[in-house]
Amino acid sequence: MKSKLRLHAEVAAVITYAIALWWGARSISKVAAGIFPHSDHLVFALVVVSGVMLALAWLSGGRAASFQFRPAALLASAAGFAGYTITAVITLGAAALIGVVSLSFPGEPSNVFAGAAALLVLVLLSEALPEELLFRGWLSERLRGLVGGPWLTIMAQAGLFTFFAVAVGAAASASDAGFIATFGVVLGMLRAVTGTVWVPVGFHLAFMTAQQSSAPKWSLIMSNEPQLVQVVLLTMIPFTVVIALLFDRVKRAPRTATLA
Repeated sequence: MKSKLRLHAEVAAVITYAIALWWGARSISKVAAGIFPHSDHLVFALVVVSGVMLALAWLSGGRAASFQFRPAALLASAAGFAGYTITAVITLGAAALIGVVSLSFPGEPSNVFAGAAALLVLVLLSEALPEELLFRGWLSERLRGLVGGPWLTIMAQAGLFTFFAVAVGAAASASDAGFIATFGVVLGMLRAVTGTVWVPVGFHLAFMTAQQSSAPKWSLIMSNEPQLVQVVLLTMIPFTVVIALLFDRVKRAPRTATLA
């Protein structure tokens, strides 16, 4: 009983810390706005990733090496990144080929590549790495000890992920919350089946980079049907593919998983 009470207290404390960290990072980043393009985003990213890494190192008793990018972690991240990217490219290509959407890349190719590289780094540091290490990493391990089986763990972490998003202002509507919950389930399935947090890191990085590349802030990709591209082609279809491929494999997920 004491052990489970301690786990509940740890989970509550970490979620509270994460919410405070995100709000604090947002406040600090406002000071850096306008220094150079996306300077506020960079400051936010550095504060968030540093805060999460320090907290996880402390929670693991100083074993920060558990969170380093080892070769296996890089390969797993690349697999997650490629899995989403290949699905999205096929989906977009098919839609463009049959004339459902038209895509364009405004600006010089060098500017597009530079913008894409900057966006990748910012998404990695501000979202993919800290959120995955926290929710599909440390939190999923603790929840497995509290709720038991893989499906209960997936649903529990997805619920806490959604609560966190609402608390930090990242879900402004019910549809936003529903999307985040579904995203959390997909990422949780990837973690459960592969036994590593790094595949979700790569998938998260590829997905959010694709989503933000067409946003007005970046405008790396333009389309005549932005809603169709973002909601259906870049989200619903890739998510459905992951769920269909992994659904039956979740129940055979490893009993233990690692961050490495």
